Amino acid sequence: MPPSTFERRDLRFKSIELRESGDGSTLYGCAAPYETLSSEMWGFREKIARGAFDQSLAENDILALYAHEDEMVLGRTSSGTCKLRSTDVGLEYEITLPDTTYANDLKALVKRGDISQCSFGFICRGDQWDYKATPQIRTLLNVDLKEISIVANPAYPQGTNASLRHQATSSAGPLLRRSNRLFSFLSLRHPPRS
Repeated sequence: MPPSTFERRDLRFKSIELRESGDGSTLYGCAAPYETLSSEMWGFREKIARGAFDQSLAENDILALYAHEDEMVLGRTSSGTCKLRSTDVGLEYEITLPDTTYANDLKALVKRGDISQCSFGFICRGDQWDYKATPQIRTLLNVDLKEISIVANPAYPQGTNASLRHQATSSAGPLLRRSNRLFSFLSLRHPPRS
């Protein structure tokens, strides 16, 4: 696969606990779980190696978006309104939401439970294929992360979520549950060779 191919993974974590106090102005959760196999797609499954985002976290100004829309910026790492960190579980985020119409709409949808999933857009810097596995397994080793996004339609079967909380409670870690996950996939690329 060419290294400049933009890919997107939409991640869903169905059972989300909504915790709020005050104005509920912070979104938090896990944008991408490590070492978790996706559902099968085009004859292969995929997982993200621990540390796959480390280079991007050190080098990139990463956006947090609503539904992958560049016009709906929720935060960014350079301004400190989006904080990303790699943990043993995966890529965790905390987004301080702006006081905009679309962010307020998003808060209402997260509070109702209508939106509780994450996605990320990236260019693959390095991957590894296990062509002997059935189905084949792709491991993302180094990801040039461009953005994370809060979305309604997602992909990996485990470990992603989006929850609301007030800034005053920001020291609490994200809640990760391990049940009721769903999968969907969107990518701007072709399936791997056989």
